[in-house]
Amino acid sequence: MRGSGTQDDPLFLSLNQIFYSQDNCADRFRDRFEEERRIPGNTLQHDIDMFRRDYPDLHSRFIAVINRYGALRVIQVDERVRTGRETWEEESRWHSLDHRRLYVMNAVLPPQMMVPCIIPDYSRRLEQEVWNKYTTNNNGTYMPRRGHPGDKMGLRVEASAAIAFIILYLFFFSVLIYGYATKRLRVRSRWTVILTYITVHIAALATGLAFSIVGNSGTGILIAYFQLGAEGYLTLILCTYRFLISWQQHNFESHESWLERAYPEGTPCSQKFLDSFAIFGPRRRPMGVIHHFLACANTAFVTGCSMLAGGTHTVLKMHAATPTTKSLQIVGQSVFLAVNLFLLYCITSTIRQSKRERKTTVTHPTLHILLGAWFLLCIRGIYGVLGAVLPEFSYFSPTNYDADGLLDGFAVRDLLLETATEWAACLLLMSTYLTSRDDPGRLPTKQMDEEEKDDDLVKEVKVWVLPAFLNGA
Repeated sequence: MRGSGTQDDPLFLSLNQIFYSQDNCADRFRDRFEEERRIPGNTLQHDIDMFRRDYPDLHSRFIAVINRYGALRVIQVDERVRTGRETWEEESRWHSLDHRRLYVMNAVLPPQMMVPCIIPDYSRRLEQEVWNKYTTNNNGTYMPRRGHPGDKMGLRVEASAAIAFIILYLFFFSVLIYGYATKRLRVRSRWTVILTYITVHIAALATGLAFSIVGNSGTGILIAYFQLGAEGYLTLILCTYRFLISWQQHNFESHESWLERAYPEGTPCSQKFLDSFAIFGPRRRPMGVIHHFLACANTAFVTGCSMLAGGTHTVLKMHAATPTTKSLQIVGQSVFLAVNLFLLYCITSTIRQSKRERKTTVTHPTLHILLGAWFLLCIRGIYGVLGAVLPEFSYFSPTNYDADGLLDGFAVRDLLLETATEWAACLLLMSTYLTSRDDPGRLPTKQMDEEEKDDDLVKEVKVWVLPAFLNGA
């Protein structure tokens, strides 16, 4: 911040230091008159599109914006600012009196960009203007345009997509509930895991819909959406593992999975839960290590997301990522992707073992479906890593927002690489009900133990009884 704030020596402030003072603004600049002719003013969207189209370079765009609009008029206001859920602080903030120009600048320039500002001299007219304009009800963090379909009351791309996918996931939810009601599905089965994923993802989509309606001031909603989305992705990875384990227990000759041990009927759930995290001793299995990796990655990822918001109340003014927060996000997403890559090894090993046991070259259709689900989850995982590394793919980069919310291009890309891939993977997992209907039943653990004892008895007979019989003969 430099300059005295006069016309000859303007004060330079970054855009994230300047707040609105009105609760809304017109969607069009004022008309102008040339040679007694009235020329309608451009719409704000016209100028936004023009700057983005004609000036792709940031430096030339800044010069064009300043040449067109000049310096912003700002005033300093002491106000109470919310710093936490139940804490407030007195803070002196700069508020603009040129709201439409500030709106366009926020839409086409990054929030760290320094723009010239002037502090108008006090007068009765200025006092009246401030009195009339200071109507903000959110400390000036956001201001919609009157009559613009993309602002608060309209449905943007992300809102329409959220509604569509909520309906699609509710269909899956209804199918599973019908399966439980008709006893086609058991509660203690892999289907409950996928039901958990669907529930979590519906909650994530609902928060995404809420953010698209509230706008850039809903940073808390954005964090909730991002964290619920990560929980949904984690659950879907675990769900794919559960489907693979179930297939192994039903189709391998031993009816056992080398990913997770089977338990006798009546085993307490608490013991199963504790054993699922065992990484030492005779009860350890690969799934125990996977559970630990996913739990640590999820903790790192959620912590990094919470720290990235920086306590601000608008997306356009979120703090830049620090090395710590960015590292936490990268670690979390990278571990998710690594666990997903290990899933490919598990599926291919299962295919090879199945072919050896069945003495055939044909792969079971369920395993083909699991491979397809893995491919979609891998795309989702790579996109998650890119979002943690590159600002162009990050929800926490202000450059991916305009004054109304997410840029349409970013929203469409996120829709295809995140939401659509997860939904398609969920659809594939649901379809395994059809391909596995004729699979052998899962052998009860007690029966398996008895058969193992019988096998040992037969071996003893062959080793001791048969040679003795032959010698006697």
